[in-house]
Amino acid sequence: MSSAPTPVPAASGSTVSPPASGVAGSSYPLIYQQLVTDSNDAVGAIAYVLYKRDKIAFIEATYTAHGRAPNADELKVFHTQSECRKVSEHPTCY
Repeated sequence: MSSAPTPVPAASGSTVSPPASGVAGSSYPLIYQQLVTDSNDAVGAIAYVLYKRDKIAFIEATYTAHGRAPNADELKVFHTQSECRKVSEHPTCY
């Protein structure tokens, strides 16, 4: 028996329902493991927080513009753009 995801408060004060299927189990690399090298890596931890901030803003913008969660293709674009900002010579950035 599955239930619908519970809406969560958005940064703007409205509520946002998470997508029914998250990125877990997808082909996306685990960003946290890419950014944070160990438990003392403050710079990596800050980079991860900034990544999550951007992702939340992207999801909220998609809800505002389209009234729905980002689809798999839109999330792929977001992740590719995140990689481009992280690695200046990413092969798909240019």
